[in-house]
Amino acid sequence: MCHSATAALTNCVIADNQADSRGGGIFAFFGGPSLTNCTLTNNDSEYGGGIQVYNQSSTTTVYNCIVWGNPGGEIEGNDASVAFSDIGGGYPGQGNINARPDFGQYRGAEYVLRIGSPCIDAGSGEIRDGISWPSWYPNGGRSDMGAYGGTLASGWLP
Repeated sequence: MCHSATAALTNCVIADNQADSRGGGIFAFFGGPSLTNCTLTNNDSEYGGGIQVYNQSSTTTVYNCIVWGNPGGEIEGNDASVAFSDIGGGYPGQGNINARPDFGQYRGAEYVLRIGSPCIDAGSGEIRDGISWPSWYPNGGRSDMGAYGGTLASGWLP
C-alpha cells in the first residue's frame, strides 16, 4: 500500500497476493508509486487485482512493466501513466502491448520470460538490457518488459 506518499519500485516481482477489497498487488491510496521493470501477476482482489489507484493525488507510473493475470482487473481506478508495458486487456499509452507474456522459470527465478515471449526487446528503447545474453538466447540489447529487464537485469542471474 502506498498511502499519502511516493514509492519507487524497480525490478520487482509482486505475485501471488490477495486482498479482500482493493489492490491485490499494489493499493495506491492518495499516493503515487513509480514502477519500473516490475512484474505484477497472480494477485487477486475484488477491485484492482494488479494495481488499484484510489483517490489519486499524485501520479502512479508504470514503465517497462508486466501487469498480467490478476483477477479483479490489472489496473483499476483513477488514471495511471503507463508506457512500454504489457497490460492484460490493454491500456492506453506509448509502446503498450496486450499479449500473454509467456512466463517460465530459470535457476529458481520465477516469472522469467521464455524464448519467444512478446515482452522480449519490447520495452523502452531508452533502456538497455543490463546483461550480455548467451548466443543461444534470442535477445537483443533493447530492454525486456518486466522484473528481469532493464539495466539492473544482471542482478538476477546466478
